[in-house]
Amino acid sequence: KVIFRGTKDHDDYQRVLYVTTEQKADEIQTMILAYVSGINEKTILLGSYSPDELVRLNQALDIIDKYGQNLILEVIPDPSIAMVKSRLAKYIVQDGIEYIFYDYIFSSPGLLTEFSAENIREDVMLMMLSNSIKETAMLYNVFIQSATQLNDGWSKKAIGLRDQNCLRGSKAIADKIDIGMIGVRLSEEEKK
Repeated sequence: KVIFRGTKDHDDYQRVLYVTTEQKADEIQTMILAYVSGINEKTILLGSYSPDELVRLNQALDIIDKYGQNLILEVIPDPSIAMVKSRLAKYIVQDGIEYIFYDYIFSSPGLLTEFSAENIREDVMLMMLSNSIKETAMLYNVFIQSATQLNDGWSKKAIGLRDQNCLRGSKAIADKIDIGMIGVRLSEEEKK
């Protein structure tokens, strides 16, 4: 777990929990610095920034230092439903978190192990994970945003609607969401 240490005024803003399942905390920290500063992450990592960019980096660091207490990063590299539910509940109850970004729903070894004895299909497990996340949002009246992967069906359509049939692993994930979006670049055919 990483909590960015803010210095003042952090109680005036809502705290956010970002749950990452595939990246390390230091990777996320660099992404945040790139976002706040408006400087390409690769430029930061290579230390190849200009004097003007260095000024922006220092300003970004000041902003992160001042408001960083409002962002908690939790790394869950091998999530199971039980683990996700308990970690989210802990942050909601103990830290007063009302906004959660769960970076993505996928078939982790922990999820597969959790249901191995019951012989449950992958699509059902993913639907159950999605349902658990939604139940947590409803039970505690918090906002939770997540994502999942697409199968190759989205790219086979030159034009038209991409729907739940484009979701990888389980189109039933779409049954458990309040708002959903599949974002793809506009094709030349659709531009016409």
